Amino acid sequence: MVRNSVAFVPWQQHKQVCADLKAIHAKATESEAEFNLELFAEKWDKQYPSISKCWHSHWVNIIYFFAFLLRFAKQFIPLPMSLSR
Repeated sequence: MVRNSVAFVPWQQHKQVCADLKAIHAKATESEAEFNLELFAEKWDKQYPSISKCWHSHWVNIIYFFAFLLRFAKQFIPLPMSLSR
C-alpha cells in the first residue's frame, strides 16, 4: 500500500510522505490510525489527493491486514527476556 502511495511522489519527498504514512500503520488501535490518516490528508491532499483517497477506499482491508499482523506478532514473536518474566 505504501509503495503504491508513493508511486507518483517525487523522490525528494519520499521520506516525508513515507514517514507520515508510517504514522498511520504503526498505531496500535484503529481509531489512532484513522486519526493519523486524517492528519495525513490535511497535510498532503493539496499536492497528492489520490493517496488519502486510496487509503480511505481500502480502509477496511488495511485495518484487517494490520490486525492480522498484530495477532501474528503476539503469537509467534518471542518477548525479550526482560519482558517475559
